[in-house]
Amino acid sequence: MSLRHLLRSQRVLQQQRPWVRPAPFKQQLLKPASLRPFHTTRPQQSPLIPLPAMIISALKTGKLVSLVSFSSKTSLTLLPHTLYNQKTRTYMKFLAGIPVIGLSLLVLVGLDQAPNTGRLRLIFLTEAEELERVQMEVDQIVDSQFGLVAPRDNEYVQWLQTIVDNISAVAIDDVRDPVRQYDPEQKKKFDVDVVCDASTLNAMCAGERILVYDLMVHYMGYDTNRMAVILSHEIAHSIQRHFVEQHGIASLMFMLGDMTRGVFWIATEWLGPYINQKINEVISTFITMETQTTYNRVLEKEADLVGLKLLAKAGYDPTVAIEVWEHMANLDKKDIKTNTTVVPSEPKKSFENLDLGVQEFLSQLLDSWFGSTHPPSEERIAYMRQHMDEAVELYQQALQVNGRPKEYIFENQVQQNASNDIDEGQEQGKQSKSWYKSLYGMFWGGSDSVETATPAPAAVLP
Repeated sequence: MSLRHLLRSQRVLQQQRPWVRPAPFKQQLLKPASLRPFHTTRPQQSPLIPLPAMIISALKTGKLVSLVSFSSKTSLTLLPHTLYNQKTRTYMKFLAGIPVIGLSLLVLVGLDQAPNTGRLRLIFLTEAEELERVQMEVDQIVDSQFGLVAPRDNEYVQWLQTIVDNISAVAIDDVRDPVRQYDPEQKKKFDVDVVCDASTLNAMCAGERILVYDLMVHYMGYDTNRMAVILSHEIAHSIQRHFVEQHGIASLMFMLGDMTRGVFWIATEWLGPYINQKINEVISTFITMETQTTYNRVLEKEADLVGLKLLAKAGYDPTVAIEVWEHMANLDKKDIKTNTTVVPSEPKKSFENLDLGVQEFLSQLLDSWFGSTHPPSEERIAYMRQHMDEAVELYQQALQVNGRPKEYIFENQVQQNASNDIDEGQEQGKQSKSWYKSLYGMFWGGSDSVETATPAPAAVLP
Protein backbone atom coordinates (compact mmCIF):
# COMPACT_ATOMS: atom_id res chain seq x y z
CA MET A 1 0.00 0.00 0.00
CA SER A 2 1.32 3.33 -0.96
CA LEU A 3 1.83 6.21 1.43
CA ARG A 4 -0.98 8.18 -0.22
CA HIS A 5 -3.53 5.44 0.48
CA LEU A 6 -2.35 5.12 4.09
CA LEU A 7 -2.86 8.83 4.83
CA ARG A 8 -6.26 8.79 3.11
CA SER A 9 -7.48 5.84 5.24
CA GLN A 10 -6.40 7.54 8.52
CA ARG A 11 -8.26 10.72 7.52
CA VAL A 12 -11.44 8.74 6.91
CA LEU A 13 -11.20 7.02 10.29
CA GLN A 14 -10.81 10.38 12.07
CA GLN A 15 -13.91 11.73 10.32
CA GLN A 16 -16.02 8.70 11.26
CA ARG A 17 -14.93 8.50 14.94
CA PRO A 18 -17.36 10.50 17.15
CA TRP A 19 -15.91 13.01 19.62
CA VAL A 20 -16.82 12.41 23.27
CA ARG A 21 -16.42 15.17 25.91
CA PRO A 22 -14.25 13.80 28.73
CA ALA A 23 -15.67 13.66 32.22
CA PRO A 24 -14.46 16.28 34.70
CA PHE A 25 -12.31 13.88 36.66
CA LYS A 26 -10.91 12.42 33.42
CA GLN A 27 -10.20 15.92 32.20
CA GLN A 28 -8.17 16.58 35.33
CA LEU A 29 -6.28 13.34 34.80
CA LEU A 30 -5.58 14.11 31.18
CA LYS A 31 -4.30 17.61 31.93
CA PRO A 32 -0.51 17.73 32.29
CA ALA A 33 0.72 18.59 35.75
CA SER A 34 3.04 21.27 34.45
CA LEU A 35 0.24 23.41 33.02
CA ARG A 36 -1.62 26.04 35.09
CA PRO A 37 -4.37 28.58 34.32
CA PHE A 38 -3.05 31.64 32.56
CA HIS A 39 -2.60 34.69 34.80
CA THR A 40 -0.44 37.73 34.23
CA THR A 41 0.67 37.84 37.86
CA ARG A 42 0.59 35.39 40.69
CA PRO A 43 -2.91 35.40 42.22
CA GLN A 44 -2.98 36.46 45.90
CA GLN A 45 -5.88 36.68 48.32
CA SER A 46 -6.22 39.93 50.25
CA PRO A 47 -6.01 39.56 54.05
CA LEU A 48 -9.11 39.86 56.16
CA ILE A 49 -7.61 42.83 58.06
CA PRO A 50 -5.50 45.22 55.96
CA LEU A 51 -1.99 45.52 57.33
CA PRO A 52 -1.81 49.34 57.08
CA ALA A 53 -4.98 49.62 59.16
CA MET A 54 -3.44 47.40 61.84
CA ILE A 55 -0.27 49.49 61.91
CA ILE A 56 -2.18 52.77 62.12
CA SER A 57 -4.39 51.38 64.89
CA ALA A 58 -1.31 50.29 66.85
CA LEU A 59 0.29 53.72 66.48
CA LYS A 60 -2.85 55.63 67.54
CA THR A 61 -1.75 56.19 71.11
CA GLY A 62 -0.70 59.04 73.33
CA LYS A 63 2.86 57.69 73.41
CA LEU A 64 3.28 58.51 69.73
CA VAL A 65 2.39 62.14 70.40
CA SER A 66 4.97 62.30 73.19
CA LEU A 67 7.62 60.70 70.98
CA VAL A 68 6.98 63.05 68.06
CA SER A 69 6.91 66.08 70.34
CA PHE A 70 10.19 65.13 72.03
CA SER A 71 11.97 64.41 68.74
CA SER A 72 10.71 67.66 67.20
CA LYS A 73 11.85 69.75 70.16
CA THR A 74 15.27 68.10 70.09
CA SER A 75 15.76 68.57 66.35
CA LEU A 76 14.63 72.20 66.39
CA THR A 77 16.94 72.91 69.32
CA LEU A 78 19.95 71.54 67.43
CA LEU A 79 18.96 73.06 64.08
CA PRO A 80 20.30 76.63 64.66
CA HIS A 81 23.80 75.30 65.34
CA THR A 82 23.99 73.73 61.86
CA LEU A 83 22.97 76.77 59.79
CA TYR A 84 26.42 78.34 59.61
CA ASN A 85 28.38 75.15 59.02
CA GLN A 86 28.76 74.20 55.36
CA LYS A 87 29.85 70.66 56.24
CA THR A 88 26.58 69.80 58.01
CA ARG A 89 24.08 70.64 55.27
CA THR A 90 22.85 67.05 55.09
CA TYR A 91 22.55 66.91 58.87
CA MET A 92 20.62 70.21 58.81
CA LYS A 93 18.12 68.83 56.29
CA PHE A 94 17.70 65.74 58.43
CA LEU A 95 16.95 67.82 61.54
CA ALA A 96 14.55 70.07 59.65
CA GLY A 97 12.69 67.07 58.25
CA ILE A 98 12.02 65.44 61.62
CA PRO A 99 9.21 67.84 62.68
CA VAL A 100 7.63 67.76 59.23
CA ILE A 101 7.64 63.97 59.10
CA GLY A 102 6.40 63.76 62.69
CA LEU A 103 3.54 66.18 62.05
CA SER A 104 2.54 64.32 58.89
CA LEU A 105 2.62 61.03 60.79
CA LEU A 106 0.38 62.46 63.51
CA VAL A 107 -2.19 63.64 60.98
CA LEU A 108 -2.10 60.31 59.13
CA VAL A 109 -2.41 58.20 62.25
CA GLY A 110 -4.85 60.41 64.14
CA LEU A 111 -7.30 61.08 61.32
CA ASP A 112 -10.67 59.71 62.35
CA GLN A 113 -14.33 60.00 61.40
CA ALA A 114 -16.81 60.95 64.10
CA PRO A 115 -19.75 58.59 64.56
CA ASN A 116 -23.29 59.77 63.81
CA THR A 117 -22.05 62.77 61.81
CA GLY A 118 -19.07 61.64 59.70
CA ARG A 119 -17.08 64.75 60.63
CA LEU A 120 -13.31 64.40 60.23
CA ARG A 121 -11.26 64.85 63.39
CA LEU A 122 -8.05 63.80 65.12
CA ILE A 123 -7.90 61.05 67.77
CA PHE A 124 -4.65 60.13 69.52
CA LEU A 125 -5.81 58.03 72.48
CA THR A 126 -6.76 54.38 72.62
CA GLU A 127 -9.91 53.36 74.45
CA ALA A 128 -7.80 52.04 77.33
CA GLU A 129 -5.96 55.35 77.66
CA GLU A 130 -9.26 57.20 77.43
CA LEU A 131 -10.76 55.08 80.20
CA GLU A 132 -7.73 55.68 82.41
CA ARG A 133 -7.78 59.46 81.96
CA VAL A 134 -11.54 59.69 82.35
CA GLN A 135 -11.40 57.68 85.56
CA MET A 136 -8.73 60.02 86.87
CA GLU A 137 -10.91 63.05 86.05
CA VAL A 138 -13.94 61.52 87.75
CA ASP A 139 -11.94 60.60 90.84
CA GLN A 140 -10.71 64.17 91.14
CA ILE A 141 -14.26 65.52 90.89
CA VAL A 142 -15.69 63.05 93.38
CA ASP A 143 -12.84 63.63 95.82
CA SER A 144 -13.37 67.39 95.63
CA GLN A 145 -17.10 66.85 96.34
CA PHE A 146 -16.58 64.34 99.13
CA GLY A 147 -19.70 63.96 101.25
CA LEU A 148 -21.94 65.72 98.73
CA VAL A 149 -22.60 62.82 96.33
CA ALA A 150 -26.02 61.25 96.83
CA PRO A 151 -26.20 57.46 97.27
CA ARG A 152 -27.22 55.39 94.27
CA ASP A 153 -30.30 53.98 96.00
CA ASN A 154 -31.78 57.47 96.38
CA GLU A 155 -35.05 57.64 94.45
CA TYR A 156 -34.11 60.85 92.66
CA VAL A 157 -30.85 59.30 91.50
CA GLN A 158 -32.82 56.28 90.31
CA TRP A 159 -35.22 58.63 88.51
CA LEU A 160 -32.34 60.19 86.57
CA GLN A 161 -30.84 56.75 85.98
CA THR A 162 -34.12 55.60 84.42
CA ILE A 163 -34.01 58.50 81.96
CA VAL A 164 -30.39 57.70 81.11
CA ASP A 165 -31.21 54.02 80.56
CA ASN A 166 -34.01 54.94 78.15
CA ILE A 167 -31.68 57.15 76.11
CA SER A 168 -28.69 54.80 76.24
CA ALA A 169 -30.83 52.00 74.79
CA VAL A 170 -31.12 53.90 71.49
CA ALA A 171 -27.52 55.16 71.62
CA ILE A 172 -26.19 51.81 70.39
CA ASP A 173 -27.33 52.72 66.85
CA ASP A 174 -26.27 55.53 64.60
CA VAL A 175 -28.69 58.42 64.98
CA ARG A 176 -29.11 58.39 61.21
CA ASP A 177 -30.48 54.84 61.30
CA PRO A 178 -34.26 54.35 61.29
CA VAL A 179 -36.16 53.74 64.50
CA ARG A 180 -36.51 50.09 65.54
CA GLN A 181 -37.41 48.09 68.60
CA TYR A 182 -34.60 48.35 71.13
CA ASP A 183 -33.56 45.80 73.71
CA PRO A 184 -33.04 47.43 77.13
CA GLU A 185 -30.51 44.74 78.00
CA GLN A 186 -28.21 45.82 75.15
CA LYS A 187 -27.99 49.49 76.10
CA LYS A 188 -24.79 51.42 76.59
CA LYS A 189 -23.66 51.60 80.19
CA PHE A 190 -23.92 54.97 81.92
CA ASP A 191 -24.04 55.72 85.64
CA VAL A 192 -25.53 58.88 87.13
CA ASP A 193 -24.26 60.63 90.23
CA VAL A 194 -25.97 63.61 91.84
CA VAL A 195 -23.83 66.21 93.59
CA CYS A 196 -25.75 68.13 96.26
CA ASP A 197 -24.03 71.46 96.85
CA ALA A 198 -27.13 73.67 96.22
CA SER A 199 -24.95 76.25 94.46
CA THR A 200 -23.74 74.86 91.11
CA LEU A 201 -25.82 74.88 87.94
CA ASN A 202 -23.89 72.20 86.12
CA ALA A 203 -23.97 68.84 84.36
CA MET A 204 -21.01 67.04 82.85
CA CYS A 205 -20.10 63.73 81.29
CA ALA A 206 -16.82 61.85 81.64
CA GLY A 207 -16.78 58.50 79.90
CA GLU A 208 -19.51 56.35 81.40
CA ARG A 209 -20.10 58.67 84.37
CA ILE A 210 -22.63 61.50 84.27
CA LEU A 211 -22.52 64.05 87.08
CA VAL A 212 -25.61 66.18 87.66
CA TYR A 213 -25.72 68.94 90.25
CA ASP A 214 -28.90 69.35 92.26
CA LEU A 215 -29.38 72.97 91.23
CA MET A 216 -29.63 71.90 87.59
CA VAL A 217 -32.45 69.50 88.47
CA HIS A 218 -34.21 72.20 90.47
CA TYR A 219 -33.84 74.75 87.68
CA MET A 220 -35.37 72.24 85.25
CA GLY A 221 -38.41 72.08 87.52
CA TYR A 222 -37.96 68.36 88.33
CA ASP A 223 -39.41 67.72 84.89
CA THR A 224 -38.58 64.42 83.18
CA ASN A 225 -38.59 65.77 79.62
CA ARG A 226 -36.38 68.73 80.50
CA MET A 227 -33.88 66.55 82.31
CA ALA A 228 -33.94 64.18 79.32
CA VAL A 229 -32.74 67.09 77.17
CA ILE A 230 -29.79 67.71 79.50
CA LEU A 231 -28.90 64.03 79.85
CA SER A 232 -29.16 63.29 76.12
CA HIS A 233 -26.76 66.16 75.50
CA GLU A 234 -24.26 64.67 77.94
CA ILE A 235 -24.64 61.16 76.50
CA ALA A 236 -23.97 62.62 73.05
CA HIS A 237 -20.67 64.00 74.37
CA SER A 238 -19.70 60.51 75.48
CA ILE A 239 -20.63 58.51 72.37
CA GLN A 240 -18.93 61.14 70.18
CA ARG A 241 -15.76 60.80 72.31
CA HIS A 242 -15.40 64.55 72.60
CA PHE A 243 -13.04 64.17 75.56
CA VAL A 244 -10.54 62.32 73.36
CA GLU A 245 -11.11 64.70 70.47
CA GLN A 246 -10.26 67.72 72.59
CA HIS A 247 -7.09 65.95 73.65
CA GLY A 248 -6.28 65.24 70.00
CA ILE A 249 -6.69 68.78 68.73
CA ALA A 250 -4.81 70.13 71.76
CA SER A 251 -1.91 67.73 71.09
CA LEU A 252 -1.70 68.84 67.48
CA MET A 253 -1.90 72.52 68.42
CA PHE A 254 0.84 72.17 71.04
CA MET A 255 2.91 70.30 68.46
CA LEU A 256 2.54 73.26 66.10
CA GLY A 257 3.38 75.56 69.00
CA ASP A 258 6.61 73.67 69.64
CA MET A 259 7.53 73.98 65.98
CA THR A 260 6.74 77.70 66.02
CA ARG A 261 8.87 78.25 69.10
CA GLY A 262 11.70 76.28 67.51
CA VAL A 263 11.58 78.36 64.35
CA PHE A 264 11.46 81.67 66.21
CA TRP A 265 14.19 80.51 68.58
CA ILE A 266 16.72 81.26 65.84
CA ALA A 267 15.70 84.93 65.86
CA THR A 268 14.81 85.34 69.56
CA GLU A 269 17.72 83.49 71.15
CA TRP A 270 19.59 86.74 71.73
CA LEU A 271 16.60 88.18 73.70
CA GLY A 272 17.38 85.97 76.67
CA PRO A 273 15.38 83.44 78.70
CA TYR A 274 12.85 85.90 80.18
CA ILE A 275 11.50 87.19 76.85
CA ASN A 276 11.46 83.70 75.37
CA GLN A 277 9.53 82.43 78.38
CA LYS A 278 6.89 85.13 77.87
CA ILE A 279 6.65 84.23 74.19
CA ASN A 280 6.09 80.61 75.18
CA GLU A 281 3.35 81.65 77.61
CA VAL A 282 1.57 83.68 74.93
CA ILE A 283 1.65 80.77 72.49
CA SER A 284 0.44 78.33 75.16
CA THR A 285 -2.39 80.67 76.17
CA PHE A 286 -3.47 81.03 72.56
CA ILE A 287 -3.53 77.25 72.07
CA THR A 288 -5.44 76.70 75.32
CA MET A 289 -8.07 79.31 74.50
CA GLU A 290 -8.42 78.03 70.95
CA THR A 291 -9.07 74.45 72.06
CA GLN A 292 -11.24 75.26 75.10
CA THR A 293 -13.41 77.94 73.48
CA THR A 294 -13.45 78.11 69.68
CA TYR A 295 -13.12 74.39 69.03
CA ASN A 296 -15.29 73.45 72.00
CA ARG A 297 -18.25 75.30 70.47
CA VAL A 298 -18.07 72.94 67.49
CA LEU A 299 -18.29 69.97 69.85
CA GLU A 300 -21.16 71.53 71.77
CA LYS A 301 -23.18 72.06 68.60
CA GLU A 302 -22.59 68.47 67.56
CA ALA A 303 -23.66 67.24 71.00
CA ASP A 304 -26.82 69.37 70.78
CA LEU A 305 -27.87 67.93 67.41
CA VAL A 306 -26.90 64.33 68.18
CA GLY A 307 -28.56 64.60 71.58
CA LEU A 308 -31.72 65.98 69.96
CA LYS A 309 -32.04 62.86 67.80
CA LEU A 310 -31.26 60.58 70.73
CA LEU A 311 -33.96 62.36 72.68
CA ALA A 312 -36.53 61.84 69.91
CA LYS A 313 -35.64 58.18 69.26
CA ALA A 314 -35.93 57.46 72.99
CA GLY A 315 -39.54 58.70 72.94
CA TYR A 316 -39.11 62.10 74.61
CA ASP A 317 -40.67 65.19 73.06
CA PRO A 318 -37.84 66.99 71.21
CA THR A 319 -39.68 70.33 71.20
CA VAL A 320 -38.92 70.56 74.92
CA ALA A 321 -35.27 71.18 73.96
CA ILE A 322 -36.21 74.63 72.67
CA GLU A 323 -38.03 75.29 75.92
CA VAL A 324 -34.94 74.28 77.91
CA TRP A 325 -32.62 76.59 75.98
CA GLU A 326 -35.11 79.43 76.27
CA HIS A 327 -34.79 79.05 80.03
CA MET A 328 -31.02 79.03 79.61
CA ALA A 329 -31.28 82.19 77.51
CA ASN A 330 -33.15 83.86 80.35
CA LEU A 331 -30.37 82.73 82.63
CA ASP A 332 -27.78 84.27 80.30
CA LYS A 333 -29.65 87.55 80.39
CA LYS A 334 -29.37 87.52 84.16
CA ASP A 335 -25.59 87.20 83.69
CA ILE A 336 -25.41 83.94 85.62
CA LYS A 337 -22.65 81.83 84.18
CA THR A 338 -23.31 78.15 83.48
CA ASN A 339 -20.76 75.49 82.76
CA THR A 340 -21.74 72.12 81.21
CA THR A 341 -18.40 71.10 79.72
CA VAL A 342 -17.23 67.59 79.00
CA VAL A 343 -14.40 67.92 81.53
CA PRO A 344 -14.07 70.39 84.40
CA SER A 345 -12.07 73.46 83.60
CA GLU A 346 -9.32 74.57 85.94
CA PRO A 347 -8.76 78.20 86.95
CA LYS A 348 -6.18 79.96 84.84
CA LYS A 349 -3.04 80.29 86.95
CA SER A 350 -1.83 83.22 84.88
CA PHE A 351 -4.63 85.36 86.36
CA GLU A 352 -3.95 84.55 90.00
CA ASN A 353 -1.50 87.36 90.70
CA LEU A 354 -3.31 90.05 88.71
CA ASP A 355 -5.49 92.83 90.03
CA LEU A 356 -9.25 92.51 89.64
CA GLY A 357 -9.42 95.27 87.03
CA VAL A 358 -6.70 93.67 84.93
CA GLN A 359 -8.45 90.30 85.21
CA GLU A 360 -11.73 91.74 83.96
CA PHE A 361 -9.97 93.50 81.09
CA LEU A 362 -8.13 90.36 79.99
CA SER A 363 -11.27 88.25 80.35
CA GLN A 364 -13.26 90.61 78.14
CA LEU A 365 -10.39 90.75 75.64
CA LEU A 366 -10.12 86.95 75.44
CA ASP A 367 -13.89 86.58 75.15
CA SER A 368 -13.95 89.05 72.26
CA TRP A 369 -11.19 87.11 70.49
CA PHE A 370 -12.23 83.53 71.16
CA GLY A 371 -15.80 83.73 72.44
CA SER A 372 -17.23 81.50 75.17
CA THR A 373 -16.89 77.76 75.50
CA HIS A 374 -20.52 77.21 74.48
CA PRO A 375 -22.65 78.63 71.68
CA PRO A 376 -25.06 81.35 72.84
CA SER A 377 -28.47 80.04 73.83
CA GLU A 378 -30.13 82.03 71.04
CA GLU A 379 -27.83 80.37 68.51
CA ARG A 380 -28.65 76.96 69.95
CA ILE A 381 -32.37 77.65 69.64
CA ALA A 382 -31.90 78.73 66.01
CA TYR A 383 -30.11 75.60 64.77
CA MET A 384 -32.36 73.33 66.82
CA ARG A 385 -35.38 74.83 65.09
CA GLN A 386 -33.74 74.03 61.76
CA HIS A 387 -33.48 70.32 62.68
CA MET A 388 -36.74 70.10 64.64
CA ASP A 389 -38.87 68.70 61.80
CA GLU A 390 -36.59 65.70 61.45
CA ALA A 391 -36.53 65.19 65.23
CA VAL A 392 -40.33 65.35 65.48
CA GLU A 393 -40.62 62.75 62.73
CA LEU A 394 -38.25 60.44 64.64
CA TYR A 395 -40.26 61.09 67.81
CA GLN A 396 -43.52 60.05 66.14
CA GLN A 397 -41.90 56.93 64.71
CA ALA A 398 -40.49 56.04 68.14
CA LEU A 399 -43.94 56.28 69.73
CA GLN A 400 -45.40 54.02 67.05
CA VAL A 401 -42.66 51.41 67.31
CA ASN A 402 -41.71 51.44 71.02
CA GLY A 403 -44.40 53.49 72.75
CA ARG A 404 -43.74 55.82 75.66
CA PRO A 405 -40.41 55.53 77.48
CA LYS A 406 -40.24 53.85 80.85
CA GLU A 407 -41.08 56.16 83.74
CA TYR A 408 -39.91 56.10 87.33
CA ILE A 409 -42.69 56.31 89.91
CA PHE A 410 -41.79 58.10 93.13
CA GLU A 411 -43.07 56.79 96.41
CA ASN A 412 -44.73 60.09 97.24
CA GLN A 413 -46.17 60.48 93.74
CA VAL A 414 -49.11 58.20 94.55
CA GLN A 415 -49.99 60.37 97.52
CA GLN A 416 -49.60 63.52 95.43
CA ASN A 417 -51.89 62.13 92.73
CA ALA A 418 -54.52 61.38 95.37
CA SER A 419 -54.38 64.99 96.61
CA ASN A 420 -55.92 66.78 93.65
CA ASP A 421 -56.70 69.86 95.69
CA ILE A 422 -53.04 70.90 95.77
CA ASP A 423 -52.34 73.63 93.24
CA GLU A 424 -49.29 73.65 90.94
CA GLY A 425 -47.20 76.04 93.04
CA GLN A 426 -47.73 74.09 96.26
CA GLU A 427 -47.03 70.83 94.45
CA GLN A 428 -43.72 72.11 93.10
CA GLY A 429 -42.76 73.43 96.52
CA LYS A 430 -43.58 70.10 98.10
CA GLN A 431 -41.59 68.29 95.43
CA SER A 432 -38.66 70.65 95.99
CA LYS A 433 -38.74 69.94 99.73
CA SER A 434 -38.98 66.23 99.03
CA TRP A 435 -35.96 66.49 96.72
CA TYR A 436 -33.75 68.22 99.28
CA LYS A 437 -35.05 66.07 102.10
CA SER A 438 -34.31 62.93 100.13
CA LEU A 439 -30.82 64.00 99.12
CA TYR A 440 -29.74 65.66 102.36
CA GLY A 441 -31.40 63.10 104.60
CA MET A 442 -28.22 61.07 104.65
CA PHE A 443 -26.42 63.98 106.36
CA TRP A 444 -29.08 64.80 108.99
CA GLY A 445 -30.48 61.34 109.58
CA GLY A 446 -33.68 61.88 107.57
CA SER A 447 -35.53 63.88 110.24
CA ASP A 448 -38.24 66.40 109.44
CA SER A 449 -35.94 69.22 110.52
CA VAL A 450 -34.03 68.75 107.30
CA GLU A 451 -36.61 70.84 105.48
CA THR A 452 -35.72 73.91 107.48
CA ALA A 453 -32.00 73.14 107.62
CA THR A 454 -31.46 72.89 103.88
CA PRO A 455 -30.59 76.04 101.93
CA ALA A 456 -33.24 77.62 99.75
CA PRO A 457 -32.96 77.07 96.00
CA ALA A 458 -31.28 79.83 94.04
CA ALA A 459 -33.65 79.76 91.06
CA VAL A 460 -37.29 78.80 90.67
CA LEU A 461 -39.01 78.09 87.39
CA PRO A 462 -42.14 80.08 86.64
